[in-house]
Amino acid sequence: MRYDNERGKGDHRHLGDKEIDYVFVSINQLLDDFERDIEYWRLSMKAIIEVARKGSAVRSARTQLAAARRGAAVDFHLSFESAKSLFTDLTPARLALLGTLRQSGPSSVYALAKAAERNYSNVHTDVARLEALGLLERGEDNTVSVPFDAVEIRLPLAQKTNSTQSI
Repeated sequence: MRYDNERGKGDHRHLGDKEIDYVFVSINQLLDDFERDIEYWRLSMKAIIEVARKGSAVRSARTQLAAARRGAAVDFHLSFESAKSLFTDLTPARLALLGTLRQSGPSSVYALAKAAERNYSNVHTDVARLEALGLLERGEDNTVSVPFDAVEIRLPLAQKTNSTQSI
Protein backbone atom coordinates (compact mmCIF):
# COMPACT_ATOMS: atom_id res chain seq x y z
CA MET A 1 0.00 0.00 0.00
CA ARG A 2 1.26 3.44 -0.84
CA TYR A 3 0.09 6.98 -1.54
CA ASP A 4 1.49 8.72 -4.60
CA ASN A 5 1.47 12.14 -6.27
CA GLU A 6 3.06 11.13 -9.54
CA ARG A 7 3.41 13.87 -12.16
CA GLY A 8 0.83 13.46 -14.90
CA LYS A 9 -1.41 11.15 -12.85
CA GLY A 10 -2.05 13.38 -9.88
CA ASP A 11 -2.73 12.25 -6.34
CA HIS A 12 -3.69 8.61 -5.98
CA ARG A 13 -3.10 5.60 -3.78
CA HIS A 14 -2.15 2.01 -4.46
CA LEU A 15 -3.97 -0.72 -2.53
CA GLY A 16 -2.57 -4.06 -3.66
CA ASP A 17 -2.83 -4.03 -7.44
CA LYS A 18 -5.56 -1.33 -7.47
CA GLU A 19 -4.89 2.34 -8.18
CA ILE A 20 -7.46 4.73 -6.67
CA ASP A 21 -7.73 8.52 -7.05
CA TYR A 22 -7.02 10.45 -3.88
CA VAL A 23 -7.81 14.07 -3.01
CA PHE A 24 -5.07 15.59 -0.87
CA VAL A 25 -6.51 17.94 1.77
CA SER A 26 -3.79 18.19 4.42
CA ILE A 27 -0.90 16.20 5.83
CA ASN A 28 -2.97 15.35 8.92
CA GLN A 29 -5.81 14.02 6.76
CA LEU A 30 -3.30 12.04 4.68
CA LEU A 31 -1.85 10.44 7.82
CA ASP A 32 -5.36 9.63 9.13
CA ASP A 33 -6.34 8.06 5.81
CA PHE A 34 -3.10 6.08 5.66
CA GLU A 35 -3.59 4.73 9.20
CA ARG A 36 -7.21 3.82 8.36
CA ASP A 37 -6.06 1.93 5.25
CA ILE A 38 -3.39 0.09 7.24
CA GLU A 39 -5.99 -0.94 9.84
CA TYR A 40 -8.40 -2.10 7.13
CA TRP A 41 -5.66 -4.07 5.39
CA ARG A 42 -4.49 -5.60 8.67
CA LEU A 43 -7.99 -6.62 9.76
CA SER A 44 -8.83 -8.15 6.39
CA MET A 45 -6.09 -10.72 6.89
CA LYS A 46 -6.87 -14.23 7.97
CA ALA A 47 -4.92 -16.72 10.00
CA ILE A 48 -4.37 -19.99 8.17
CA ILE A 49 -3.58 -22.80 10.60
CA GLU A 50 -2.56 -26.10 9.11
CA VAL A 51 -0.95 -29.45 9.58
CA ALA A 52 1.94 -29.06 7.17
CA ARG A 53 3.48 -31.70 5.02
CA LYS A 54 7.26 -31.88 4.91
CA GLY A 55 8.72 -29.13 2.73
CA SER A 56 5.51 -27.12 2.62
CA ALA A 57 6.78 -24.34 4.89
CA VAL A 58 9.37 -23.23 2.30
CA ARG A 59 6.79 -23.32 -0.52
CA SER A 60 4.34 -21.34 1.61
CA ALA A 61 6.98 -18.72 2.46
CA ARG A 62 7.86 -18.30 -1.25
CA THR A 63 4.18 -17.83 -2.13
CA GLN A 64 3.72 -15.26 0.63
CA LEU A 65 6.85 -13.35 -0.41
CA ALA A 66 5.69 -13.22 -4.05
CA ALA A 67 2.24 -11.96 -2.96
CA ALA A 68 3.80 -9.29 -0.73
CA ARG A 69 5.99 -8.09 -3.61
CA ARG A 70 2.83 -7.66 -5.73
CA GLY A 71 1.32 -5.58 -2.92
CA ALA A 72 -1.29 -8.19 -2.01
CA ALA A 73 -2.33 -8.76 1.59
CA VAL A 74 -0.41 -11.65 3.06
CA ASP A 75 -2.22 -13.98 5.42
CA PHE A 76 -0.67 -15.23 8.65
CA HIS A 77 0.35 -18.91 8.44
CA LEU A 78 0.83 -21.18 11.44
CA SER A 79 1.89 -24.79 10.88
CA PHE A 80 1.82 -27.80 13.19
CA GLU A 81 3.48 -31.17 12.67
CA SER A 82 0.33 -33.15 13.50
CA ALA A 83 -3.37 -32.76 14.15
CA LYS A 84 -2.70 -33.83 17.74
CA SER A 85 -0.25 -30.97 18.34
CA LEU A 86 -2.58 -28.49 16.60
CA PHE A 87 -5.54 -29.38 18.82
CA THR A 88 -3.35 -29.53 21.93
CA ASP A 89 -2.53 -25.84 21.42
CA LEU A 90 -5.83 -24.77 19.87
CA THR A 91 -8.39 -26.23 22.23
CA PRO A 92 -12.10 -25.51 21.75
CA ALA A 93 -11.89 -23.07 24.69
CA ARG A 94 -9.02 -21.14 23.06
CA LEU A 95 -10.79 -21.01 19.70
CA ALA A 96 -13.95 -19.75 21.45
CA LEU A 97 -11.82 -17.13 23.21
CA LEU A 98 -10.60 -15.84 19.83
CA GLY A 99 -14.23 -15.45 18.75
CA THR A 100 -15.23 -13.68 21.95
CA LEU A 101 -12.29 -11.28 21.71
CA ARG A 102 -12.88 -10.57 18.02
CA GLN A 103 -16.51 -9.75 18.80
CA SER A 104 -15.82 -7.61 21.88
CA GLY A 105 -12.76 -5.78 20.52
CA PRO A 106 -9.50 -5.00 22.34
CA SER A 107 -9.87 -5.92 26.01
CA SER A 108 -7.92 -6.46 29.17
CA VAL A 109 -7.54 -10.12 30.14
CA TYR A 110 -9.88 -9.48 33.06
CA ALA A 111 -12.60 -7.99 30.80
CA LEU A 112 -12.12 -10.86 28.35
CA ALA A 113 -12.58 -13.44 31.13
CA LYS A 114 -15.82 -11.69 32.15
CA ALA A 115 -17.07 -11.54 28.53
CA ALA A 116 -16.25 -15.22 28.02
CA GLU A 117 -17.74 -16.12 31.41
CA ARG A 118 -14.58 -18.04 32.30
CA ASN A 119 -12.11 -18.18 35.17
CA TYR A 120 -9.52 -15.38 34.98
CA SER A 121 -6.56 -17.70 35.63
CA ASN A 122 -7.56 -20.05 32.79
CA VAL A 123 -8.15 -17.16 30.39
CA HIS A 124 -4.77 -15.66 31.36
CA THR A 125 -3.07 -18.99 30.51
CA ASP A 126 -4.96 -19.26 27.21
CA VAL A 127 -4.17 -15.66 26.24
CA ALA A 128 -0.46 -16.23 26.91
CA ARG A 129 -0.44 -19.30 24.66
CA LEU A 130 -2.45 -17.64 21.87
CA GLU A 131 -0.14 -14.63 22.02
CA ALA A 132 2.94 -16.90 21.81
CA LEU A 133 1.43 -18.53 18.71
CA GLY A 134 0.91 -15.11 17.12
CA LEU A 135 -2.89 -15.32 17.15
CA LEU A 136 -3.31 -12.40 19.58
CA GLU A 137 -1.63 -9.01 19.78
CA ARG A 138 -1.00 -7.00 22.91
CA GLY A 139 -1.37 -3.22 22.66
CA GLU A 140 0.69 -0.56 24.40
CA ASP A 141 -2.16 -0.24 26.91
CA ASN A 142 -1.79 -3.98 27.69
CA THR A 143 -5.09 -4.89 25.99
CA VAL A 144 -5.22 -7.94 23.75
CA SER A 145 -6.88 -8.14 20.35
CA VAL A 146 -7.32 -10.50 17.41
CA PRO A 147 -5.55 -9.07 14.35
CA PHE A 148 -7.45 -11.29 11.91
CA ASP A 149 -10.85 -11.24 10.30
CA ALA A 150 -11.02 -15.04 10.13
CA VAL A 151 -9.21 -18.21 11.18
CA GLU A 152 -9.03 -21.07 8.73
CA ILE A 153 -7.91 -24.52 9.90
CA ARG A 154 -6.67 -26.93 7.23
CA LEU A 155 -6.21 -30.63 7.87
CA PRO A 156 -4.94 -32.64 4.91
CA LEU A 157 -6.43 -36.08 4.52
CA ALA A 158 -4.08 -39.06 4.64
CA GLN A 159 -2.66 -40.13 1.31
CA LYS A 160 -3.31 -43.63 0.05
CA THR A 161 -0.22 -45.76 0.53
CA ASN A 162 0.81 -48.79 -1.46
CA SER A 163 0.57 -51.63 1.05
CA THR A 164 1.86 -54.34 -1.27
CA GLN A 165 5.54 -55.09 -1.29
CA SER A 166 7.43 -56.92 -3.94
CA ILE A 167 9.22 -60.06 -2.87
